[in-house]
Amino acid sequence: MPGLTTYPPFPEDIPTCPLIVVDYQLVRAGNEEEINKLWKAATELGFWYLRNHGVEEIDDMFEMGHETMALPLDEKLKFDEKGASFGYKVPGVMILDDNGTRDVTEYINVSKDDALAWPAVVHRTYPSTVNEHQENV
Repeated sequence: MPGLTTYPPFPEDIPTCPLIVVDYQLVRAGNEEEINKLWKAATELGFWYLRNHGVEEIDDMFEMGHETMALPLDEKLKFDEKGASFGYKVPGVMILDDNGTRDVTEYINVSKDDALAWPAVVHRTYPSTVNEHQENV
């Protein structure tokens, strides 16, 4: 669905759960309160946000995503791998339920084999915006 500018509201009948924010620097420093917070998140919720983790490389991943999604549609479509889960996908390509509801997500999926073998190409090629960031992500 090229041109999609709005998203459906989150369903009200689906329960949500607030995630605990854990400060990794405090955990490493031995802060008992933060350690207990991490334990609770890990044993009760199973998920948590981790801040001050020192993994700034994620910034490069987000930059790669923004640059890639900002490419003109005709450029992104060159990397559409019909019938495969990898490559570029336009919104609406995935059917979500038995009613035929389609997704609203545009994405590019990079094969793990291609990412690990970079700069060698194992399965497919990707936009230059992906290749420019591969070494750092």
